[in-house]
Amino acid sequence: MVSMDIINSLFVFIQKNLIALISLIISIFVAYKNFIKPFKLNVRYKSKVIFWVNNGFLRADFPLSFFNSGTREGVIENISFTIRFKKQTAIFEAEYYYRLTKDHTLELDDFWMPLFLKGKESISKTVGFKSNIQIENVNDENTNVLLEIYFKNKLSAKRTKIKKIEIPILINIQEAMNRSQKKISQ
Repeated sequence: MVSMDIINSLFVFIQKNLIALISLIISIFVAYKNFIKPFKLNVRYKSKVIFWVNNGFLRADFPLSFFNSGTREGVIENISFTIRFKKQTAIFEAEYYYRLTKDHTLELDDFWMPLFLKGKESISKTVGFKSNIQIENVNDENTNVLLEIYFKNKLSAKRTKIKKIEIPILINIQEAMNRSQKKISQ
């Protein structure tokens, strides 16, 4: 038979190693959360999309917030969105950044360029988009915006596309035409 001393020493050995194993698992988890977690982009839109017209083409100003919940940095390379109308599809490409002034109007801030996000960082921007669709081809419609954001993390050379975000909107053409007059006069 096995003596009690051997059983006790085996129990102590397992107990000490179990504590060490649990400590190791906790350390790996903490290291992952604080140092290794890859770039993970979250996007929120803050308020309604503002549509307007410039030289006959439909444009949009879209207030967006980008948040990297990972600890690694990454780059948002491009943003585009599509709207499917009854007769055709409009593709909007990012062109400008706007900033909100003290009197709550949008002012041109800079041309579109990739956004660099550090770990656990967030950035809010109003992005100005230009479309490939002329205003006479659009009617007032309830439709969905399909937002696509292309990004890559610093570890990966390939470009990835995040899941598509659908946002229900109403496009009011008369309101867009009125906004274009205000923007041109400023």
